[in-house]
Amino acid sequence: GLRDAVAAACERAHERGLPVELRGATASEPAEPEVAAVVLRVLGEALANVERHAEAGHVLVTLDGSQGALALTVEDDGRGLGTLEHSGPGDGHFGLALMRERAASIGGRLAVGPGAAGGTRVRLEVPRA
Repeated sequence: GLRDAVAAACERAHERGLPVELRGATASEPAEPEVAAVVLRVLGEALANVERHAEAGHVLVTLDGSQGALALTVEDDGRGLGTLEHSGPGDGHFGLALMRERAASIGGRLAVGPGAAGGTRVRLEVPRA
């Protein structure tokens, strides 16, 4: 299921040296294949961005399937990016633009901005049918 796939992606990143913690990974209902694929692609891109750019000491990944929506959050304590709601490929943020397009393709929304610990927070929300 999706929860196991998210856990496996986090474990692979941890094995590469990224300090990833998976917390509160609940998904009460199975996700449709298209939704699961987008969640995993967004997770992969977000973790790759942390590895390449953030110099983070800690990365927290959460997956929540309650409250009528499926939400994935990747938050790090690294250098941060600021608010990038409107950035795109011309701004050197091609990966962020792709994550937004993928979110929109399944009726979801991607928000990128500062994290609570000063790094970057990427949050994907997909309404449940």
